[in-house]
Amino acid sequence: MHKTAQVYRNFSTESAVQMEVPPLSMKTLPYLLLASVACAADPSVPAGPITVKGRVLLEETFDRAQLGDWKPGVPTFGIESGTLRGTQTRADHGATIRIERPIQNGVVEFRFQMEGAGRFNAVFDDRQYKGSHAGHICRVAFQPNLIRLGDDKEGIMRNDL
Repeated sequence: MHKTAQVYRNFSTESAVQMEVPPLSMKTLPYLLLASVACAADPSVPAGPITVKGRVLLEETFDRAQLGDWKPGVPTFGIESGTLRGTQTRADHGATIRIERPIQNGVVEFRFQMEGAGRFNAVFDDRQYKGSHAGHICRVAFQPNLIRLGDDKEGIMRNDL
């Protein structure tokens, strides 16, 4: 079975990111329940999805040997057995790869395995935007016990901070 990554585009007024994650351990369940109760009590948190899937912009099976449209920034990526695989080889910057697709509001789905990695990020950039480092807009940071959403445009990557 090949791994797939899909990027959808729609024209709603909000955006969302969806992805599969490994099952939760019993240690994290109480924290998830506490966070769910806190979010349910906040009327500004939507009760349901804030967007729906539109037309597919990219569906990737990685059933080839070459990277194709995927462009490594730090060249440590390859395709192995139908899987895009990256390894950090530099101490001063993480391994990076990009594929450019026009997206404003959308749903992104992908499967991943940590395989010993301490963390990785899925980062969304606007290379034309000059207000943040490298045009970083937002990210989802993954660790074995944590998923964190980050606002790079108005947060830590802002150039004027």
